[in-house]
Amino acid sequence: MTEASGSAATAPASPGYQWSVSEMIDRLPQALSDRLPGFDPDGAVRVYAQPHFSDLFHAGYVTVPFGVRWKITDHIELDAEARSYFAYGSGPETGDGISNLTTGVKTEHLLPPIAGGDLSAGVDFRTPLGQPPLIFTDGYRHLQPYLATTRSLVPRWRLLGYASLGADLRSHADLPSNFGRNQLHSNTLAFTTGLAREWLRLHVSLTGRIATTELISRSGRQNFTLLPEVAVPLRRSFTAPTQIYFVVGNRTLWGPDGRISTVSTSLRFSFQRARAQTAKP
Repeated sequence: MTEASGSAATAPASPGYQWSVSEMIDRLPQALSDRLPGFDPDGAVRVYAQPHFSDLFHAGYVTVPFGVRWKITDHIELDAEARSYFAYGSGPETGDGISNLTTGVKTEHLLPPIAGGDLSAGVDFRTPLGQPPLIFTDGYRHLQPYLATTRSLVPRWRLLGYASLGADLRSHADLPSNFGRNQLHSNTLAFTTGLAREWLRLHVSLTGRIATTELISRSGRQNFTLLPEVAVPLRRSFTAPTQIYFVVGNRTLWGPDGRISTVSTSLRFSFQRARAQTAKP
């Protein structure tokens, strides 16, 4: 989740430090950073893992999402993420494995170049694997087409705006249905928007999401999510291929079952390899 970026992706900041829009997008919540258009060079590969240590305080499993993003051309990016789980403690939870797999493809630069902004379109597919513990799956496969945009709002403040409009189209897997509190039970449309700001030793984002089943299914339910998140880099070198961030987030969800609020802490490990860029004659 680090990047050797070109001039289009960076803006001057303090001495010895450059603001990279692509790096900033990469530090947003993973479901967002996979969708938003970035500025990685052709051939760049990002590998990441993010163990959730807050699971130790309220669950019998520790979850560790890990994945890869590959910019195969200047316009096309592929991504895949697996969510692994490991049982711990003396409770009834046992075993370990991979509960879900998400794959996706995204095309970027759909608009003529505009100052500090871009548009992407893509589709993700998420499916449970095998027979994972029910707490890790709702029992459905999810096909999720989307449009997403980013824009550098105030470069000298390193302030970024982003938004996404997408659908969640569901089909039942060979598992029991297991919807969580406030989770919508049928196909949905969702609009997500937010702001992120970066300082030298701190990255802060605030994301809001509203989802509804009313327009594309027979039911008429909605929920709203608010997600503030803080990421603190634990390495002093901003140009190293491997980066580590301590991440704290709060997720508050309002819906048919009332309000739910959870706090999460994790470490985000990332490695980036960018293909060497050769000068054109």
